Amino acid sequence: MMRRQSREQYAGEHLARFNRIMEKFRETFNVESLHYRTGFLAITLKVRLAKEKGRVSVGVSKTEEHLPLDWILSTAAVILMDMEGISLSSRLHDVSMFVIGHITLQNVFFCLIGWIIYRLLIKPMNYVKGLCDVGWLEGHKNLKTRVIGKIPPVYPNGWFAIAESDSLKKEQIIYVAALGENFAVFRSSSGKSRVLDAYCPHLGANMAVGGKVVGDCLQCPFHLWKFNGATGQCTSIPYTDKIPKTAKVRSWKTIETNGFIFVWYHAEGEDPSWFPEEIQEINHNKLTYFGRNQFQIKCHIQDVPENGSDITHFTAIHESAAFSGGDIRYQEKTLFKFFKHKWQAVWEPCNENGKQHTATSVLEHHITLFDRIKIAKCRIFALQTGPGYVVLKVDAGFGSVTLLQVITPVEPLVQKVIHRVYSPAYLMPFTRFFFLSEAYMFERDIMVWNNKVFFDQPIYTREDKSIARFRRWYQQFYTQHSKTYAMAKEGLDW
Repeated sequence: MMRRQSREQYAGEHLARFNRIMEKFRETFNVESLHYRTGFLAITLKVRLAKEKGRVSVGVSKTEEHLPLDWILSTAAVILMDMEGISLSSRLHDVSMFVIGHITLQNVFFCLIGWIIYRLLIKPMNYVKGLCDVGWLEGHKNLKTRVIGKIPPVYPNGWFAIAESDSLKKEQIIYVAALGENFAVFRSSSGKSRVLDAYCPHLGANMAVGGKVVGDCLQCPFHLWKFNGATGQCTSIPYTDKIPKTAKVRSWKTIETNGFIFVWYHAEGEDPSWFPEEIQEINHNKLTYFGRNQFQIKCHIQDVPENGSDITHFTAIHESAAFSGGDIRYQEKTLFKFFKHKWQAVWEPCNENGKQHTATSVLEHHITLFDRIKIAKCRIFALQTGPGYVVLKVDAGFGSVTLLQVITPVEPLVQKVIHRVYSPAYLMPFTRFFFLSEAYMFERDIMVWNNKVFFDQPIYTREDKSIARFRRWYQQFYTQHSKTYAMAKEGLDW
């Protein structure tokens, strides 16, 4: 008891030195970012200093509510340095600080509730499924066991998302293989996203693996050649003053919008004739980001957006409750038979000048309980822009949810599909429920895509006319030199 009193008395004597040392202590320990109050949790701080002969510890305890943490840190440091006679700049690596809450059962309960709310409602979702995780029957995961059919070219012309904006920090490089190309995607020192061919023309090193961003240039790790991100031209070779005119890599046209970095791909080398439409609410953070999901699918890229025009598949695949899961074999074997999704859909290409690369789908949706009670009415408007980008807006009557879908061919018959979801913050519970349901529904489609064959001349009924119209509309994204499956497979096995 006396020992504790002496410590508290000693601490009080040195509080007067707080203001004098506070500024220098902040600079040394870099605690400027630690300005916060403890709320209902009391704080105990212990500072320990390693000594040549044993250890000396100083405890500073405070049980009052709303105590600034930097006050505790600074006071403890002043006491410690005064006792040991050390300077602020010496032996700082020997000092370790531990902040421990006096936790009561009530505090534990509130913390647990807060953690559950954060995990279920606030933390952005990240639902990722690999190539073999969804939609396969046992023993049928190998593409070689499956008939491919007479398929269109595997890489259509258009804008394709090769990275998400929040995955690329300043001066960071990522390697992306897609569209039969190898990309080095990087963000310059000024924050501009750039895309170059990954392989250095000198001796073929992959500049995305070990390379370095220097200003607006990408530096090869092998011999330190630098290439301008905007032009692809070599700007520096450290061991020579004469740079060959042919020292250049391809610089890809890019646009960064709506949370994605898009690259323009065209088999004929033509410049972009259209662009993804900017969504102001997303780019200016007026909507809250609630998460993403990502899937890999073994199918032709055209199969995925074609679903929007396949009106009758909604009843066959998506009528049973989302809670029934993504395996279409067991949809009728669950406890949710009384819960059904009802759909009405219309698909139309756009014929307006300058917008022929777009098409729209309108879906009317509601849920029926026991085939009698109608609930959860909503209207879904989908705008497809080009071969691999779709914006869906869900109007539930009390607010709107925006879902973005991008499809990128990573191999001739392997597609990476990413969805990102946004809505006003007050729609948090509905948005998360909708997004999880959408993922389960999408997995049902994946089970079909992973195991189907592409027929270039299928047998249509009168109700399938929108599928035929979709295929005619999609043909605009193929040109004379678009790569066929056979062409795209050449060289992939090495």
